[in-house]
Amino acid sequence: MAFWIVQKFDSAIMGCRTGEQRQETVDGPFENHEDAHEKRREWRSHGCYYYTVMEREEKPETTKNDYEFTEPGEFEDVGGYERFHDY
Repeated sequence: MAFWIVQKFDSAIMGCRTGEQRQETVDGPFENHEDAHEKRREWRSHGCYYYTVMEREEKPETTKNDYEFTEPGEFEDVGGYERFHDY
């Protein structure tokens, strides 16, 4: 197996009711988990972006998915929900 550093993006982190989730491989392959995690420390999470190490034989696919929370209760567990709700 190989280890890859993958950049992930999720609009819901910032409280968006509609947005996208995507991932893209930014580094790798690494032969072992420790080397991958050491290198991942150079990538800083910010805003909707975060980084993770994935174990895969082949390079993880780049993906993009759009989403929309349509039911009021779907978003209540995320901080700041009240600002999106009409009271």
